[in-house]
Amino acid sequence: MTKNKVVLDLEKINLTDRQLHSLNKSIHKVVAARLKTITAARPKKTYRKAAYTELRMAAAGSMTAQLSVTFTNTIPGDSSLTAIYNGESQTLTQSGTLTFHNVKHGDTILVQDYSLGDTAVNIDISADPTQMNFTPGHHVDQFLIS
Repeated sequence: MTKNKVVLDLEKINLTDRQLHSLNKSIHKVVAARLKTITAARPKKTYRKAAYTELRMAAAGSMTAQLSVTFTNTIPGDSSLTAIYNGESQTLTQSGTLTFHNVKHGDTILVQDYSLGDTAVNIDISADPTQMNFTPGHHVDQFLIS
């Protein structure tokens, strides 16, 4: 599977936090809608009973995703990571864990990071990618739940 990334160089454009949030939300909405149509168009496959049960549980929304966030080389409180899933937004300003319930196969969790140091984000369920590493600055990426 190829990984497609969108990188917007806003170096010469000053955006307020509200404008940046609106831009990120719009991008997330378009990508999530496209992913749903791709997932719905996939041909049905046959699975072993255990795998089928696991997929059915995932489709029923019974998964809980935990994002472990670690900020390094920065003072606690000087960094911020926001994760957004299904309209629910959670933010950390120091290392910790974010938890999202009823996560489904094919959904995405949007990650927005601003840090003066390095940031590592790990997810505990099957996703692409399973880990994100950010250098100092503003970053936007997403986990695609598989």
